Amino acid sequence: MVEKLIRPVTHEASQVKKPALTHRELAVLQLVVMGSTDRQIGQELSIAERTVRYCLRNIYDKLRVDTRIEATAQALRLGLVR
Repeated sequence: MVEKLIRPVTHEASQVKKPALTHRELAVLQLVVMGSTDRQIGQELSIAERTVRYCLRNIYDKLRVDTRIEATAQALRLGLVR
């Protein structure tokens, strides 16, 4: 009986469409997952902190989240980063 309840949820989760993130957004997201600050991300990618924050806003919108922690969890769940 439990199997019948779990199977539909698992099936739905596997069909979740991955958001279309740009290469830069994926790079920023990977560094967020690693725990980097905006400043560190900017230095690593040779972009301004303001650009990092802009990318993060886009990432949050695309992942439908509000925080770095939620973005990290969603990215890992969807397999967007390792």
